[in-house]
Amino acid sequence: MFGSHSLDLKLGQIQCVDLTDGHLVWTANFPRLKPIWQDNPSNPIRSITTAQNNKVVVYTNRGTIVCFDLNGTLDGTNDGIKTELERNNSDIIWHRDLVGEFKVFKRSSIGFGMPEPSPVVIGDRVVCATGNGSTLGIERFFDGNLVVPQPESPTVVCLNLADGKTVWTNNEFSKNVKHSAVASPIRIENKKSSALVFVPGDGRGYGLSESDGKVLWSTNKELFLWSWTSPYAVEDKVVICNSLPSELAWKGSPTGIVCYETETLLTAKDKKPLWVFQDDRYRGSLVPPVVKNGILFVLTDSAFLLAIDLVNSKLLWSEEIDYSVNDQSGLTAVGNRIIVPVAYGFECFTASRSKDKVGSVETNVLNQTKIGTFKDTIVVGSPKACHSFSLESLFPKLFKKSTF
Repeated sequence: MFGSHSLDLKLGQIQCVDLTDGHLVWTANFPRLKPIWQDNPSNPIRSITTAQNNKVVVYTNRGTIVCFDLNGTLDGTNDGIKTELERNNSDIIWHRDLVGEFKVFKRSSIGFGMPEPSPVVIGDRVVCATGNGSTLGIERFFDGNLVVPQPESPTVVCLNLADGKTVWTNNEFSKNVKHSAVASPIRIENKKSSALVFVPGDGRGYGLSESDGKVLWSTNKELFLWSWTSPYAVEDKVVICNSLPSELAWKGSPTGIVCYETETLLTAKDKKPLWVFQDDRYRGSLVPPVVKNGILFVLTDSAFLLAIDLVNSKLLWSEEIDYSVNDQSGLTAVGNRIIVPVAYGFECFTASRSKDKVGSVETNVLNQTKIGTFKDTIVVGSPKACHSFSLESLFPKLFKKSTF
């Protein structure tokens, strides 16, 4: 299941495909918001779907959080609401309109679009950034003013997974949002406590209470934090790809990658990061990182693949690749390999401390896609089609030499 758009660009689209034979199980269409700075017609739905059992949740181009029955209506039942949005066997269990109900100021980048919030399922709840933002970059539509049009609207909501009802919301950060709140929180814990780590777009990171969304702690104000993607929890660490909106980055603002120890965030008064990686050659990242073998792999806006030691932030190696930031296609780890989307297809690297580019494949389908893995298969969903590739067919030499 992946986000896309209709071929005429007039609709955001969610497609569900059977991985066994590739047939389309169901489709849901979402009309575009107007004007263009709210919902760029050239953008597919970029939210990453999240699932629990047969419920699948996604944030759409309209600023709605929608929960689908994975089986659609093909199981003979309509499990939720009946709505005009249901088409081609789709079955919407519930949906919440953040723009209509919560007055969220959803905005998009007119040039190449931007990432959208991705819901996170935590137990029986769904937590999601709202996308509430400012007029940064689109001031010309607001008499040249840089403002937050909806400072009282929430930057994050928590909903019941079963029925979509509101558990809590938090609007404390909206008035200081620099661009938009698109990085949804993640959950961290130790033996005594837990928190939701949230980078809402106001320049700092926060720990929120799972029960009511109230602020438990904040990161040190001396370190500016802003991210397009959710924090990444791995082992006993939390990694934040500290990117910036292009409107700020062009002005020479700092970018980098920040790593905290989980215990520091949960217990220490001084939220000092374990390390900060910063290099003027590399800007931030629009897509989530991948960790394998103690190595953090990051695909940057400036079209570099970075391999960084997760313990000490040492740059192990980098590789400039033929990648367009407009595509916003992410990395995928398969066994001991890192699969990287490029303009013509895939490149494959060993997840090792020394650079080992082991293969490349031309597929001609990489255009604003989502990439996933299923057993020994890479699945690529794009606006025009969904493709499934056997790893052995893509990289036959690797299978003869070694295993993934």
